[in-house]
Amino acid sequence: DKDQIPSISIVLRGHWGSVAERSLESVFNALGHINQIIKVYMIGTRPKKIPKNVLIEYHRFIPSKTDYLKLLSKSWIGINIGIHMAGTNERKYDYAEAGLVVFSDSFGSRGDLLPYEYAFVDNFDLAAKIGQLLEFRPQKIAEMGKENQKFALLFAEKGRANLLDHIRNMIC
Repeated sequence: DKDQIPSISIVLRGHWGSVAERSLESVFNALGHINQIIKVYMIGTRPKKIPKNVLIEYHRFIPSKTDYLKLLSKSWIGINIGIHMAGTNERKYDYAEAGLVVFSDSFGSRGDLLPYEYAFVDNFDLAAKIGQLLEFRPQKIAEMGKENQKFALLFAEKGRANLLDHIRNMIC
């Protein structure tokens, strides 16, 4: 069930240090420029400054993957902040599996591309793009998230099938 008001999930592990904190500060700065109330589900790093238009629900950690995905699935948007120079990251697929539209920074957008994934370059770009998305009706945003979900599940199934084929070929 999606929230009635626009909502965003952000997952940033606390052990990622000052880079994560600066990235999070930039994201919250961007959210402060959006002219409506936004709920944020924050998991991991606790934000220091929260704009007046942001309602926050903070979780240090959610041990159950099922509970984690249920919480994410309430949101309309997942903000994917990449910290390390790596390819596609797990959070992007968690957001997609939970049925969210994904906004990724330049590190987070590396690797596979989701059908409804938008890259942003800074907090002004993020604010503008979220503002544009929120002009759509909530049903349209939910449909976009469902497309991401279908893609993520199909991609996972293809990976599982390839792995099973590889194992079969090794055994035979």
